[in-house]
Amino acid sequence: MAEISLKKMRSILRKIGDDLVDGIRGELERQGHNNTGNLSDSIRYEIEEFGGNMSLLVIANDVEYANFVNEGFFPNSLPNIDAIMEWIDERGIAPKSDRIAKSKDPRKALAFAIANAMMSEGSPTSGAFKHSRNGKRRGFVNRPFGSRKKGIERKIIDGMSVEIDISTDSIIKKI
Repeated sequence: MAEISLKKMRSILRKIGDDLVDGIRGELERQGHNNTGNLSDSIRYEIEEFGGNMSLLVIANDVEYANFVNEGFFPNSLPNIDAIMEWIDERGIAPKSDRIAKSKDPRKALAFAIANAMMSEGSPTSGAFKHSRNGKRRGFVNRPFGSRKKGIERKIIDGMSVEIDISTDSIIKKI
C-alpha cells in the first residue's frame, strides 16, 4: 500500500511541478524579463525522496541571478557593469543622449549611466516598467506560487483522497 501512495504522490508532485514551472516562465515573460530566455529555460523542478518523505524543489541554474530578478535590489547597491553591457548588447540598446553617443566608448558610458540610475533608484528602475505587460517587475517566482496555492492544496487533497478510496476498497475486499 505504501508503494502505491509514493507512486501517486510522485504523480501529484509532477503535475504541481509542471504547473509551477509553466507559471514561473509565463510570469517572467509577462514581466518582460525574458531577454535571452536563459533564465526561463533553466527553471525546472526536482522531486527529492528521503525516508518515505518527498519534497518538490523548483530551481534555476543561476540562483543568484534569479533571486536578483525576482527581488530586485535597493538603491546604493553597485550593479555589475559587465552584466549591464551584456544586457545592452542582447537588447540592441543604443544611447539616446548625444553626450553618451559621442563618448570614447558609448557602450560602456551607457552601461555606467544605467548603473548610476540603478544605484540611485534601485532595481527595478522606473524605466524598466515599460518592458512589463502586467505592470510588475518583481516577484516572478512568488506570484505563481501565491496564485496556485489553493490549486496545489486541491491537487494533493484530491489525489490522496482517491488513494484513500482505493485503499479502503482494497481493505473491504479483503474482509
